[in-house]
This record gives sequence, C-alpha cells and structure tokens, in this order.
Amino acid sequence: MIFDVKFNLTRKSRLVAAGYMNEVPAYTTYSPVISRETVRICFMLAALNKLNIMMGDVGNAFIQAKPRDKCHVIITDDQIFGPSAVGLKAVYGMKLSGAAWRETLAIVLEKELGFRNCIADPDLWFKEGVKKDGSEYYIYICVYVDDLLCLAENPKNYILQIKDYFHIRE
Repeated sequence: MIFDVKFNLTRKSRLVAAGYMNEVPAYTTYSPVISRETVRICFMLAALNKLNIMMGDVGNAFIQAKPRDKCHVIITDDQIFGPSAVGLKAVYGMKLSGAAWRETLAIVLEKELGFRNCIADPDLWFKEGVKKDGSEYYIYICVYVDDLLCLAENPKNYILQIKDYFHIRE
C-alpha cells in the first residue's frame, strides 16, 4: 500500500504491485498518453470552431480495467485479509495495467459511444457532431492515462456519457 498526501492536503492510498520484478515485452506495456503537440492542435481547433473544453479525471482507472494477467497477492497480515487473495482487477504498478486500462477505455469510447481514434495519435478520439446552428464539426476526446479532455459544443454531455461507465471527477 502506498499512502500519499496531496497538495490540497487530501489523503490518498493505493494498492501497488511490484511490477518492476516481472519481465514482459515492451509492446504490452502501453499506457494512453496523448502528445503535447496533439493537445496544442486540439486547443487551436477548439478556438477556431468555438468549442468548449472540459476536463475529467477517471478515479481509480486501473482498478476499473480487467487485467490481462492473473495477480496473486500475498498479504502478511492474515488476521485482516486472510492468507492470500487473487486480484480480479488491474493494479497500479503492474506493467500490463496501463495497457489493460487503455483497452477498457477504448471499448467504451469506440463501441459504446461511437468515437474513433486518430491514426497519427491513438490517444486522440473523435467523432462527427452537429452544432445547434446546424453546422458540422468534430468532437474530440484527448486521453492522458486517466485524465480526459473533451472538446465539443457541450462537452459535459460526453463526460456524462463516459461517467455512465467509469467514476469521473469533473
């Protein structure tokens, strides 16, 4: 368990696996991180198309993902937790957790909400939309690990749609 005190003095704890102890191929450890340049282009597009921007933070993102591998947890305090447990969710610190989270988010964005990811930056998601005045435009969602940036005429609608699947702090 890792315990932390944030800048606003809130306390946070997180169960972290010792993922550094396992050897896995590099291609399986992908975590969604949009490039700085793509974010700048998105801000420019938002300004040119008069789009609003809203940010959301997915709470406990990795824990909401189905793991790609089985994680056996050995807990030394048998009186509280029992002798051992099997993790059914991805855990922070495991090399495959970032990829499992990205896969879970991609399923929701693509199959449930109709977004496609960009070929140039796979962590930029977009879909066609229509403004109230009838003009067509693209709705964008930028993903940086567990942070989402939505650019749309009414971005709160899309954050709320994602909130149906994940816990999001706006």
